[in-house]
Amino acid sequence: MPPKSKLMSGRREPVPLLPSVCCTARVRGPALDPTSEHAEAILVWFQDEVSTQLEPVTEQALAVVEWADIATDASW
Repeated sequence: MPPKSKLMSGRREPVPLLPSVCCTARVRGPALDPTSEHAEAILVWFQDEVSTQLEPVTEQALAVVEWADIATDASW
């Protein structure tokens, strides 16, 4: 989805804007290191409206994220 843009004072080109709603999720999954209890990651994304369901573009983007690339091992 291309970003929305707004022409700002003093600029010749429109400036890209983030959607107005910032969403976060803290997810827990399998540990990367066998000596850890689990791994965690915090995901952040932006969307146009408050919703209890992911927008399809967000769901598609999250589906290709590799756990090992974003997770950090943790223990209680």
